[in-house]
Amino acid sequence: MQMQEYASNTDELDLESKEPLNPTEQTRNQRKWGLITKVYVILTAQLVIDTISSFISIHCSPINNFIKENNFFLLIALIILLSLISYQLVFLLEYAVSIGEHFFLKDSL
Repeated sequence: MQMQEYASNTDELDLESKEPLNPTEQTRNQRKWGLITKVYVILTAQLVIDTISSFISIHCSPINNFIKENNFFLLIALIILLSLISYQLVFLLEYAVSIGEHFFLKDSL
């Protein structure tokens, strides 16, 4: 009987069970698909930028010659990339620790 009430409020169905979603599951489902869409947009943008920059660096002869002849440029680029990666790892570890503290300490209180 309760599922009939939810069916009148929403047209969305659970993909697995084919039953109507209640409002909390519907918002959770919308947030999940929003996150998935956001991640795929970011990945697509990264792939497009990487493809364009690789194409330019390989097929544009002045840029290609500059990269081949200047080892100092490659050293600077490597240092910048390693510093960005280390910054992201530190941020990720701090974020993971704060999430772990939130979930594990909440249960112990």
